[in-house]
Amino acid sequence: FFVFWCSPRFLSGSTLGSMANNMMPALFVNHGGGPMPVLGQQPEVKDFLSEYGEKLKQGTLPKAILVITAHWEDRQVSVSSGKSHSLIYDYSGFPSESYSLKYPAPGEPSVAEEAVRLLKEAGIEVRSNDRRGWDHGVFIPMLCMLPEAEVPIVQMSLVAG
Repeated sequence: FFVFWCSPRFLSGSTLGSMANNMMPALFVNHGGGPMPVLGQQPEVKDFLSEYGEKLKQGTLPKAILVITAHWEDRQVSVSSGKSHSLIYDYSGFPSESYSLKYPAPGEPSVAEEAVRLLKEAGIEVRSNDRRGWDHGVFIPMLCMLPEAEVPIVQMSLVAG
């Protein structure tokens, strides 16, 4: 999945140009095999993600994290806009504890709204979705990186096809 760390000043700019100076880096992160890193089965993946989370905590935490997940495809780009989200255990055949994992980070509707606005301005068809939960491409790496779940999450889909 891709992660965009949104700085505390994310919403202060009104154009992409002014926002570019206020944004944290965009990353591609491999979350491993389903819930395996969280279950201790892929320690190298969990260690990498945990170390990145620790580095992030040494500075100012982002206002929110925008995650583009390959586990959510829709007819057009969709952005999660709810204040809270359930988890979607979109995997099977794993130990029972992998179906009771929790990641209670809040959503951030204002960041979702801004993402939708910017995508529309760029000519991209997009819609908000305040009901869809977070898939394992979101909550598994976030459990490894920021287990305290204190940073709001906004999830964005890919376009199917």
